[in-house]
Amino acid sequence: MAAVKGVGEAAVEEIISVRNEGGAFKNVFDFAKRVNLRTVNKKSFENLCAAGAFDSFGLPRAQYLADNNGSNGIETILRYGNTLQQQKESAQISLFGGGSDQDIPEPKLPQVEEFGLIEKLNREKEVTGIYLSGHPLQRYQREINCCCNCTLDELDNFHQKEVRFAAMVTKSQHRVSAGGSNYGTFTVEDTNSTLHLNLFKEDYLKYKHFFEEGTLLHIRGMYQEQRWGGDAAKYEVKINEVRLLDDVWRDIKHLTLHINLHDIQESWLQTMDNLFEKYAGNLQVTIEIVDDRQQIQLKSPQRKLAYHPELFVQLDRMKQIAYAVKVKE
Repeated sequence: MAAVKGVGEAAVEEIISVRNEGGAFKNVFDFAKRVNLRTVNKKSFENLCAAGAFDSFGLPRAQYLADNNGSNGIETILRYGNTLQQQKESAQISLFGGGSDQDIPEPKLPQVEEFGLIEKLNREKEVTGIYLSGHPLQRYQREINCCCNCTLDELDNFHQKEVRFAAMVTKSQHRVSAGGSNYGTFTVEDTNSTLHLNLFKEDYLKYKHFFEEGTLLHIRGMYQEQRWGGDAAKYEVKINEVRLLDDVWRDIKHLTLHINLHDIQESWLQTMDNLFEKYAGNLQVTIEIVDDRQQIQLKSPQRKLAYHPELFVQLDRMKQIAYAVKVKE
């Protein structure tokens, strides 16, 4: 916890001491009324929440952190905790004749929509320096499986070959050379590794707008020997195409569904008919029916599907089906 930005050792020691003395915290309100709020202050609360420390209490992070008419849920929690602690210190008797915590009900936090995955992960990294509960690229795993041929840590297996990979821009520097030419140096990462890219001249002018920090990209290029630098052979990615990862699904042109003849039943036919109705689009589809002796391919120029995440979720649930996609070269 001490590694979380803005928390510090004193706050961590206070939290541990209180927990050891009184047991696990029941919820965030129990936490607020037990810890010393001068030591575990608002910034500590907000950054612990952003790092996921309050997730076990069962509330979405946005309910603590999202702005609601100039304040957030953390401020409501702190007011509650301060009130109880002041009451305890002064031993005041409440209006109803009691002096216990039960005299003040736990407040209701604002009902807000939970942060999207990207915002949640970015907040994690801001306060911890790393992604804790995932990586922004993970939501695109199906597109990555379909449209990429390597990860960054596999580049050395592709000397003088074309590479297609997905990555997030983590550092972006736009510079001017001594001769007055604009160029850029960028760092991208995936879930396995990082890569430094340099763009000069026409390539820089063509692709520079893609390389903003936090942007998720699909990059196509040649992993070729550097044409500059020292004598030792070093390799770099010579970029041929950059696209937003959100758009890469457009490269998927064909879907093949594989099913065994013995698995075809009326219920399956009805399910497939429903899918073609619900997800109609421009994606060409081949249904490949196989048994022990032959293989039959069925195609229809009229019935096509759209690339939609929910379509593939449903296909994944149909255990009797295997599917493969083909992308443009």
